[in-house]
Formats: sequence, structure tokens, C-alpha cells
Amino acid sequence: MTIPANELPVWMKRALRRTDWGLLLALAFSLLAGWSFVLQPGFFHQNANENYIFRTAEYARALAEGRLYPRWSAETLAGYGAPIPHYAPPGAGYLPALIQQLYTNDPAQAVRLVYIAAYILAGLSIYALVARRLNAISGLIATLLYVYSPYFALTAPHIIGDLPVVLGLALLPALLWSVDRCVLQNEPTDLLLTGGLSAALLMTEPRILAAGVILAGVWLSVPDRQRGLGRWLPFAGIGFGVLIAAIFWLPAVVEGGVVTWLERGQDLRPTISLTGLFAPLRMLDPDAMIPTAQFTFGWASLAAALISVPVIIRRRLALPAIFAVLTVGIIVLLLTFRYQVWLLGIGAFTLAVAGSGLGAARRLRQRRAALTLTLAAILALSFPVWIAPDSTELNMDASPEAQRLYEQLGYGIAVLPPDAPLPTTPRGTSLAASSALNGKLAAGQHGGQIGTLAHTTHSDTFQLLLNEPLSLQILTSYFPGWTATFHGDSVRVSPHPEGGLMINLATPDRGELVVELGTTPPRLMGWISTLVTFGLLLLITYWRYRQPHSRYVESDQLSLDEARVGGALLIVLLFALAFLSTGIFNAPNGYGLADSVSVRAQTDTGLELLAYRVDRSGAALDLTLYWRSARFLPDNYQVQVSVIDPLTQATTALAPARHPGGYPTRRWLTNLYVADRYTLSVPPDQPATLSVEVLTSTQAPLTFFASNGLTIGSAMPITLGTD
Repeated sequence: MTIPANELPVWMKRALRRTDWGLLLALAFSLLAGWSFVLQPGFFHQNANENYIFRTAEYARALAEGRLYPRWSAETLAGYGAPIPHYAPPGAGYLPALIQQLYTNDPAQAVRLVYIAAYILAGLSIYALVARRLNAISGLIATLLYVYSPYFALTAPHIIGDLPVVLGLALLPALLWSVDRCVLQNEPTDLLLTGGLSAALLMTEPRILAAGVILAGVWLSVPDRQRGLGRWLPFAGIGFGVLIAAIFWLPAVVEGGVVTWLERGQDLRPTISLTGLFAPLRMLDPDAMIPTAQFTFGWASLAAALISVPVIIRRRLALPAIFAVLTVGIIVLLLTFRYQVWLLGIGAFTLAVAGSGLGAARRLRQRRAALTLTLAAILALSFPVWIAPDSTELNMDASPEAQRLYEQLGYGIAVLPPDAPLPTTPRGTSLAASSALNGKLAAGQHGGQIGTLAHTTHSDTFQLLLNEPLSLQILTSYFPGWTATFHGDSVRVSPHPEGGLMINLATPDRGELVVELGTTPPRLMGWISTLVTFGLLLLITYWRYRQPHSRYVESDQLSLDEARVGGALLIVLLFALAFLSTGIFNAPNGYGLADSVSVRAQTDTGLELLAYRVDRSGAALDLTLYWRSARFLPDNYQVQVSVIDPLTQATTALAPARHPGGYPTRRWLTNLYVADRYTLSVPPDQPATLSVEVLTSTQAPLTFFASNGLTIGSAMPITLGTD
């Protein structure tokens, strides 16, 4: 007597389940998405990845000192320090720091491994989610569309260097997969899984967690006959995850008022345009020192979503239909909040799920050629995402000394991306650290002998021999939680009127003074919430294990013929990547300067204005200047653009002086151009003259010379007509 498959016990169904070739193909294709991180030595440092490498090294030093949760950046602001880890989500620094401590001993290698892991997690999660709801072919299509989408595969990791967003976009499909699993199977570990992923996402990129909750809410609110009981149970898991992450957000929220947020690089933020969203992805210009970020969905996802529409309607597919509607909503949000480019990653995910409806077409399962052509077309349309910028630095020094030097050279804050706000404390930088005695003690303090014994990420230790009472000024920014002990006795720490910490020692004595950043009631409550919630979730999981649970939902799998098709395309892709690594498919040099107006105005320092481009199609004037350096520049020059009325010669608009292209000129590579973009308030029907000045670090203007050697002056004029 043969027992029907649907009547077998759950343990036997799982034991009889064959190898999931689709999952293995999703793993392989996802790994190839990070091929440049695997094969290229070094890293491309003209983006924020450099800052996250510094942050990784800083977290690793704190972990090596025994700090389970770092809250202080000791080398920031010329050694005064700042509570950057206290307010920044820790995921993008903590995870690579753990890898550095346990495996690589190199922060750059650790960050590269995290990117590769993000691609793998994203590909496997979206495959498992879609394959369970539709079929294995749809899951494989969704994997290719997502991990090879322009924003997730190229723009965010390689052009912008946004590690938290890439990690968040990898955790997003994992969270929705756990939500779906919780609804359909309700296994004992599902609440723990959903809570853990929610906490990880909140501690990496809270905005993407909020987007994930909205996506899950909209999806689960639509009636679907496939769903099981407990539709809203996953949101209990998400609530547990929020409480587990209280170690991060609770102190950051409660102590948010003790710092002042210094906005940085707001005029450098990229924007979204409607035409750009649907434009084809262009290859990177080899002559561009900083590649232009392209915010587009890519034609692969758009084509798959459009072709899926009749399949979705005919087969009445709920999942891709819901996510197609959500994609339209995200496009509206992108056009409303044009600076929130991270939303493009959410749109890439929803569009990939919508396009996965193509896999439900019966023709793909009935004809091997149709499946081959479909997958090959997706890979072909995704071609430009595989050509990442070449490495520009093989080795990187991320030591505390290198972090301080980074700031001294005017490059910015080493552990913060250029456009990230900086949390500062009152009077935190009112003194010059160069006046310090023994590193952390202000000069001019007498009354005994003072020496520095140790300096760590969250503490300083001094040896004191006092002949009289002394008020010490320590060059560390004041922040709640600083404590001090002098030979074991607690000493009061207060903000110094001139900046830093003030410690009053009333009794002449000798001993060790230890100044350390400790806990506060909000931080203690965060720890308690995290530990209690996690312990409660473990108890609930144990209790659920003791209850009867026999629910099993089987996912569709690829047939051997379908797996062979995917394997053959995987081999073709490997050969294609091998050819790409030779550079034979690179775009023509300098094609990004097409349609610009040539200028070729030089300065005596080697900085040259190559060309400019003006766009007056909108309400404001969009100006792009193209600069190039003939030799390494000795100073961080800044560019200031002003609008001059041709009749009155009055300045009608002025852009603040800034690094051209948002990148310090002392770091420029020679003979590569830098695009420098401005948006000026000039109506399209108003004639105007633009004045471009280049200022030194002492605000002295450089002189422009024409290509024939004639002097132009300290300002380069650009005359504009009307449109």
C-alpha cells in the first residue's frame, strides 16, 4: 500500500525533499554579484566606503578593549571626540568589526566580506520568499532582478559607498521571508527569527525597517486564500525586535537633546528625476575620477514587470500584483522626496517581486528555450552593473593616527560619510588640540607632575603627583556618562567653561586618575530592555517547541532540465566576467563630457576648468562644471559660483564655497575629470552671467588663464542667454 505524499508525516516530507537546485543557483548568482569585491585588490576610496572602513577599525579597537557596545569616537574633532557611535546605527560598523577581530585583522577586507555576505543574503532571501509563493523559476527571476538591479549592485555599494543601506536592502527580503514563514508555517522559531531580523534591521538602517513594516502590512492586509492562521503574528515578532534593539535607540532618543547636529554636505546630496528612473544604465566613464551615480530601475526589472502584467492578470497572482502597486507608490515617493535616494532600493525590491510574475507563465516550464532566453535577457540587460570602478588604493591605514591626520588634512570626519550630520557637544571644539600637554591635558596647568599612562577609545589614565589643589582641564568633549576616579575614589566631572572636561582635585596627593565614559540611566534601561526581551523571546520559543506543531509548507523546486539551463547561464556569466576583468568592454574615455561646452581655462596651480554644462529646463538652473588636475594639488581648493545680473552687475544668487565635486582637491588623481554640480535659483527666462571662483584654504582667489596664455582674471565668467 502506497501512502499519498500529502499524508506523510512532516518529518518524512522534510527527509524526502530533494536538493533545491534553484536555491544553489540563487546562491551562485548572488555571489557573482559581488565579484569585484572578490577579485579586485584594495578598494575604491572616492566614496563613503573609506569612512566605513575607518568606523570598522574604530569599533574593532573598542571590542578589543572589552567594550561590547561602543558609544564614543575618541579621535574625532582633533582628538576631542564625539558620540558618533552612540547615535549612529551600529550595524554597519559592528558586523565588519567582528569579522576583523575574528578573521581578517584588516578592516578593508572585513567591509568587502560584509558586502559579499549582503549580496548572498539578499539573493537567497528573495528566492525563498518568491519560490514559496509562486514557483522556483519566479524565485530565480526575482533573484536576478534584485541582486543585479543598478542601485543595489552598483550605485549604492560602488559609487556612493552606502554600506548601511546595502545591508538594510539585504535584510529587507529576509525580514519579509520570515514574516511570510511565520504566517504560513508558524514554526516555534519563527517569532525568534522575525524578532532577530527586525532588531538587526533597526540597528543597521531604521528607515528600511519602517519601509519593511509598511510593505508587510499592505501585503498581509490583502485577502489571500493561501494564507494560514495568525496573519498578524509576525508583527508581534517585529515588536520584540524593536525592544531587543533598545540598547541602540532608547539612549539615542532620550539623550538626543544633549548634542547639536551639525549638517554637512547637504548641497552635495544626489536627487531623483522621473526620466532618470526609467533611463538605461550607462557604463562608467573611465576618465571620470568619481563616477556619476545613476538612479535608475534598469531596463531588466522594468521589462520583466511589464511583461508580467498579462501573466499576473491571467493567473490572478496576488504577490506580484501587490508589489507592482507598491512600486507605483514608491515612484510617487521618490518624485516627492527627491533626496531620499535609498527609496530606490525599496523600489528595486518591489519591482523585482512584481517582475517575478513572469516566471508563472506556463511557456517557461514547457519550453526550455523560452526559459533560457528569459534568463539570458535579464543578464544581458543587467550588463553595465558588472563593471565596477577600479580599485584606487591597495592598502589603507585606519589607525587612530591616520584618523586624526584625515581631519587635519581637511578631508572631513574619518568615520562619517561626507553628507552625514555630526553630533557635537557645546564647546566641544573651542580649544585647539595642538595645545595639549601629553595628548589630553590642556597646556599651562601647574601644581604638580602629570603624565599620561594610557589612552583608549573610551578612557584615559593619568599619573598625578599633586603639590596643591588643582583644577584639571581635559581635552575631551563633555557628554553624559563621563566619570573619573583618583586612586579609586570617585571625582566629579563637569563641563569646562572653555571646553572639554573639568575635574577638581581638592587634596594634594599622588595616584592614578582614570577618566572613563560610563553608563547613564537611559543606557542602563536600554541594556535591561534588550536582555529581558531577548530572554523572554527565548522562553516563548522554548514554550512553542513544547506545543504540537506539524504544519509544513513545501516550496516549488526546479526540475533537473531547468537547473541545467541555469547552470549553463552561470558558466556563461563566469566567462563574461573574466572578459570584463580585462577591460575590453569599458566605455570610451571621456564620453561623459559629450554635449558640454569646452572651456579649457587653467590656473597656475595645475587645476583646470575643462568644460561646463547648463540645464535650464526646470524652474532652477542646473550647472555642471568639469574640473581636472594636471598634477597633484598642494591645497584643498574650494569653488564658489555666483550669479551676476548683466545690467546691474549685482550678485543675485550665491552658492557657498565647497570642494569641487565634494572631494578635497589634495586627494585628486591627475588627468581625470571631476563633475561639480550646482543648482541655482535663476528663472529660465532671465539672462545672467555666472562667475566661477577658486579659493585657497586662506580664501585667496586663484587666477584663470586661457589656453593661449592670456589672463582671464580671478573669476571665470560664463554668459547665459534665455531659453
